[in-house]
Amino acid sequence: MRLIWASLTLCVAASQATAEEFSAEKYIADGAVMLFWNACVKLYPNPKEFEDWIGSNTFDAVPEDQAGGLIREKGGKAYSVNNNGVRYLLVTEPSNLCTVFVKEANLDLARRAFDKWQEKLKTKGWVEFDSMTHDTKANNSLRTTSYEYALVGKKVMIVSVSEALTDAGAFQLAMSASVQRGANTSLQARRP
Repeated sequence: MRLIWASLTLCVAASQATAEEFSAEKYIADGAVMLFWNACVKLYPNPKEFEDWIGSNTFDAVPEDQAGGLIREKGGKAYSVNNNGVRYLLVTEPSNLCTVFVKEANLDLARRAFDKWQEKLKTKGWVEFDSMTHDTKANNSLRTTSYEYALVGKKVMIVSVSEALTDAGAFQLAMSASVQRGANTSLQARRP
């Protein structure tokens, strides 16, 4: 009987530790970076894979007039991505720009998740340019940092991370990837 009680006590203690380790803020930050990695970096440069992925998910299309001005180009699309109750806005533009917007995020946790993503990117053969643009702009409301990446010696991607330093804007965190012109022609072909 003592053995059963001791086992039960250990199980309860372990489940409490697991529950305490869960952080909603970390979940939101990690989810945003993972969505960015999959949608904007991995899939968006490959039109068929991206369209298949969008089609296989139940993302709600967000009309341009309800996207809060976050669709900047005619022909751009916005999707509301629901990850277990956390909503992200995924915006794709005909100029090969793909962005994930997060309304509320812990910016420190998001930076840590993004740094981990950058390390993984490097293991896949991507290299930051030696002449990487690391431009931090701060006007008391928005800070943007840009990175340039190469794959096999060719400049192919620019990533920008924008952090809203106040709650006044439409988003608190935005991560964008712009791939080499022509990499995703599915939207370009429909461009008026």
